[in-house]
Amino acid sequence: MFNEGTYIGKYYQFVNDLADKYFKDVYLDPNKLNSINTPNPGSFDNTILIDNKLTITPQNPSLDFDKIYSDGTIKSNGIPLFVFNYLDYKLWEKYFNELRGEKTKEDSLIRKVFFDTLGCSDFGLKLFENFYFSRTRRSLEHFYPQAKADGKESRPTQDEINCLGNYAMIGSEINSSGNSWDPNAKLSHYLDNGKIRQVSVASIKFMIMMQVCKDNMLEKSRVQGLEWVYEDIQEHQMKMEKILLHI
Repeated sequence: MFNEGTYIGKYYQFVNDLADKYFKDVYLDPNKLNSINTPNPGSFDNTILIDNKLTITPQNPSLDFDKIYSDGTIKSNGIPLFVFNYLDYKLWEKYFNELRGEKTKEDSLIRKVFFDTLGCSDFGLKLFENFYFSRTRRSLEHFYPQAKADGKESRPTQDEINCLGNYAMIGSEINSSGNSWDPNAKLSHYLDNGKIRQVSVASIKFMIMMQVCKDNMLEKSRVQGLEWVYEDIQEHQMKMEKILLHI
């Protein structure tokens, strides 16, 4: 991404490696997490300081995300915000490495492959171009709401919605007003002609989820209420895990 010979390049590489180290060797190590999947005291220092030497190369051989955080077959005990920020960074990094600076038209093959990997149709590059991390984007919302997850008439169950595939990170003030809306209602409130309406909503992962929902309605003719079901949650989680784990 940057020339590693420059100071900024070296700093970027260090921070990037440190984030990878924390994700793989802390957040994917159940022995370093408590009962709600929050890192135990000392986990970070004990992970990067070995014999008083700084170590930022990941060592964890078992990267089983679902075993720790669930794929919806059982209720998750919690997913830390770090995981969602790390995922948004990896999504933006993928855009930077594959599309940024390239004059890729909307129907170009490289751009189609990019959005196919994300699991949705092309919603433009503006979100990626303008993306930045926000201190106010600190709330997790169920895309399919808890209040309506009863497992009836093809609706997902409470277990099925409590996983990475159904969570989105947004601004806390937005979450307080929209946490009971169904996916279709979120589209009309959060999107305006396919563009992000408020900065606090602009998590890249959340935009992908909304676009999948929109695709299901427009391209697959899903009826209202079934535009986001457990199969969509599973598929979205699988694609996000591949980006998280670099596979």
